[in-house]
Amino acid sequence: MNRTLFDDPAEVRASIESDIQREIERAKPLSRSTDPETSHDAAWHVVKRLGEIQRWVLKIVEEWPGSTASELADAKGIGDPRQINRRLPELEEQGRVRRGEARECQITGRKAATWFPG
Repeated sequence: MNRTLFDDPAEVRASIESDIQREIERAKPLSRSTDPETSHDAAWHVVKRLGEIQRWVLKIVEEWPGSTASELADAKGIGDPRQINRRLPELEEQGRVRRGEARECQITGRKAATWFPG
């Protein structure tokens, strides 16, 4: 019979939770210490899905290479480009995307970085 996290003794659960906490601490903070508790709660939920979100953003960059974050968001029908923009530097650090030359964004009219698959 396979064991699950719920079958393990308390020490094993504590060890697993400790490993998860270390990974969270290694990652870029998603909330500041001065943020309200709701922000910390939201950050915890994002951390659990971060890999999935990063893969989603990478796929969007692959579909529309050379686009700005706002253009990528517009192409996917997302009203808030921050959902994409926050993941791009993480993906850049991992070497999965690269920042291109800045140009005038077709959505905002401001100069913005373009993004390409790594």
